[in-house]
Amino acid sequence: MDTIQGIDRLRVFAPKNKFLVSFRSDGGMEYFARFEPKKLKGYEGNLLITIWNHGAHSEVMRIFDLKRRKVVFEETSAWPFKWREAKSRLYIESTATADDTGLYKSSVVRWPK
Repeated sequence: MDTIQGIDRLRVFAPKNKFLVSFRSDGGMEYFARFEPKKLKGYEGNLLITIWNHGAHSEVMRIFDLKRRKVVFEETSAWPFKWREAKSRLYIESTATADDTGLYKSSVVRWPK
């Protein structure tokens, strides 16, 4: 798969130009940053984890199911995401925006549930 960073859309093709998925951000300050193909044990279909820059330092993670050709997970984080794979799932850590005390709160989501 080839990619161009810094654009507001993503188009994914398999070998021999077979079209898989297309996505365009809602515009504004969101731009494609990077991707990681992923195959989870026990999950039917190939996944594509994508990270989009949003504003100064926030990120949006979208996970695409390439077989079903759609977004199956979407989360926004005030700071860069961290994730790991364990027991056929992704554990995704995101950070909420600062509360009135100025503190950021991290949370971990398990996907698929």
